[in-house]
Amino acid sequence: MGRHSKKRWRPIVSAILTLLSAMVVAAYLVVPGMWQWNRAEAKVEAKRIHQVDTVPGEVDGALVQRLRDTSASAQSAPIIITYHDISYNPSRYTVTPENFAAQMQLIHDAGWTTLTTDQLDGWLGGAPLPPHSVMITFDDGATGVWQYADPVLKRLDMHATAFIITGFVGTHAPYYMTWDQVTELANNGHWDIEAHTHLGHVQVPSDNEGNEGPFLNTVAWLPDQHRFETHEEYRLRVNRDLTECKHQFALHGLPEPKFFAYPFSAYRNDREGSGQPQASVVSLYRAGLLDDAEFIAVTAANDVARGLIQRMDITADLSLDKFIRKIDLASPLDPPAAQPLSDVGGWSDEKQNEAAIDIANGIVTIGTDTGEKVIRNYAPARSAMWNDYTVSVDVGGFSLPADGSQAGISVLKPPGSAYEQEGRVDLTVYAHAYSIQGLVNIDRQPLVEADRHHVVIDVTDTQVVVTVDDAPPTVIDIPPHAARTVGGGMALYAFRRTDVNPSLTFTNLTIS
Repeated sequence: MGRHSKKRWRPIVSAILTLLSAMVVAAYLVVPGMWQWNRAEAKVEAKRIHQVDTVPGEVDGALVQRLRDTSASAQSAPIIITYHDISYNPSRYTVTPENFAAQMQLIHDAGWTTLTTDQLDGWLGGAPLPPHSVMITFDDGATGVWQYADPVLKRLDMHATAFIITGFVGTHAPYYMTWDQVTELANNGHWDIEAHTHLGHVQVPSDNEGNEGPFLNTVAWLPDQHRFETHEEYRLRVNRDLTECKHQFALHGLPEPKFFAYPFSAYRNDREGSGQPQASVVSLYRAGLLDDAEFIAVTAANDVARGLIQRMDITADLSLDKFIRKIDLASPLDPPAAQPLSDVGGWSDEKQNEAAIDIANGIVTIGTDTGEKVIRNYAPARSAMWNDYTVSVDVGGFSLPADGSQAGISVLKPPGSAYEQEGRVDLTVYAHAYSIQGLVNIDRQPLVEADRHHVVIDVTDTQVVVTVDDAPPTVIDIPPHAARTVGGGMALYAFRRTDVNPSLTFTNLTIS
């Protein structure tokens, strides 16, 4: 190549080398930046929460059949179960996605109906519930409700209700749902969204010693002012929170909430003259819902009269067997299907604990210590809303001459420990007389003295008719009342005045 040819190529070679240098520099600058950008995107994606449809393994057919075979009745209270979080947090009130999916699969495969808030509202108005139905609720508004519960419910075409703390939505990420997630649930056809306070799911100072109590039912100690709230300040604080909760629903385009879930089930204030938080709740909502992790909780007539609805918590320690048992024990019993003489395990004490009762050869014996009154309730949760049934029984074991011992039957008896509930009817039988307390008070009426007396008590929604032996029937009219505010089951009780008669007995006991 000649000298002139080399000169011609030099600019081209130089340009190529310059371009290559620029490309190397660009790669040096751009590639790490792109790598860092992609890495940052991966981190964001890793933190982004996705919905997960957890499919359980094969569900035991025997468990499905047990749930399918539970009792049903038109005289029923709603069975309502409550969850808090569905996730892997180590808490008693957090159910894993796998356990939740298995529980829902059981309910689905057993053919149960999942209730809406409209159906609960209709029941309060007197409409019947579908047989074998359950209301599934969630408190607080944890993200696990959207992430894990929603996909399962959508796949199984089931319905649920989420009670949200409006002031906590979108806070403490990622624990609480965002408003976008709440709105998505509200619009997908499988959810109702209801109220659980605005910022009232907290504790407030209850005295000057550092103790605290729930926001709703605690008259707060004001440390800066060294005093308690006045009753008016307390009432205004509660009302502002409940009102703001409803306001947040409107701001975010959600339907107005009908129902309210009490945080910590704190519905009653025992401080004299302070008023009750349920008065504020009932003024703003159709009813307030409680929850109970320990007992079989169903709504009774006296609850409805106070604007309360009962629920049962589903906790992490419940096996599928115990889950079904909990629902079974809350399932309504139809009066004609009641078998009080063979259902030994159906009897309980006043605190709903299973209680010993002696049933042999068709005779119920309630043993007592002298001077002790012993009460036994029959299937209190399952009979909580009975208002059309008849109890027939022979009451006996009285010593003669009469020594003051007594045996009794209560009807329209609600579950729970408060024996002195308004609306019940208590018949007390002695060897030579009977009396009635509760809805009315009737002093002792004479009977022919005997060691045994035959009793029939007929209950309807409008009256109770009590007949003892051949005495004229006593008709007790039930005053006009709102729907669902009269109802309850049956209890037996015995009281021995002396040691002369060892026990009191109930024979030929039937419920029809």
